[in-house]
Amino acid sequence: MMAFALAGFWDDYFRDFFLGELNRQWLLHLHVAVSMGWLVLVALQAWFAMTGRRSLHVAIGRWGMWLGVAVVVIGLGFALLLIARKAAVEGPVAVERLFVAPLFDMLVFSIFLGGAWITRRRPDFHKRYILLATTTLVLPGVSRMPFFNGTGSVALAAVVPYLLVWLSPVLI
Repeated sequence: MMAFALAGFWDDYFRDFFLGELNRQWLLHLHVAVSMGWLVLVALQAWFAMTGRRSLHVAIGRWGMWLGVAVVVIGLGFALLLIARKAAVEGPVAVERLFVAPLFDMLVFSIFLGGAWITRRRPDFHKRYILLATTTLVLPGVSRMPFFNGTGSVALAAVVPYLLVWLSPVLI
């Protein structure tokens, strides 16, 4: 899933970041740090669970849930900032439906995060909720991948590969 985020946002963020040429606002960097931090945390937590370090997994997991809350708050804040900027330049009509996607993404992530919290003592359910929550976060990265970006097609031939890539962590 980290590869999806890197590939999808390579042209928009990571290439310039790694080359030291990125000059963007602090909220974008915070959004990226929190979102990528979530992906790293999920990988670490899976490794802790697989290697039998349950107490470490539980201790870090408490903080991880707060990181999940930060993902939602910062993600929505960043989306609102982008929409407000676009509305200031192009007018309110240009942004009528723009907030629906990030609002829905964060709502679905929050539902799965809540499910992970409720089932934290039931590992078989907990890990699935975390996987589903994390899969919702990589949707923007997958949609920006070079081979999906700009197709504008909703034909089945375009949608099926997109869904297979986006949902591949769940399918695996």
